[in-house]
Parts: sequence; structure tokens; C-alpha cells
Amino acid sequence: MTSDIERIKAQILEIHGQRVMLDCDLAKLYGVETSQLKRAVKRNIERF
Repeated sequence: MTSDIERIKAQILEIHGQRVMLDCDLAKLYGVETSQLKRAVKRNIERF
């Protein structure tokens, strides 16, 4: 479990003072395709 957490932490980038993750990394984390993740974000923008 600790290795999973460390792997996720390694994927977090800092850009202009904001911590972000790439959409392709998030899609892998959730086990979906990137396009599916983007559709879900568009449908539920208030959650993101």
C-alpha cells in the first residue's frame, strides 16, 4: 500500500504553485480510458 501511495505522489506535478496530475495518469489510476475520464469531468465539473 505504501508503494501505491508513493507512486501516486510521484505523479503529482507542481505548476505555478498548483499541484496537478495529468489526465492520462488519473485515467490509469481509475482504470478508465482518458476520453472516458474527460467525459466524466465535463458531466460533473462541480466535483472537480
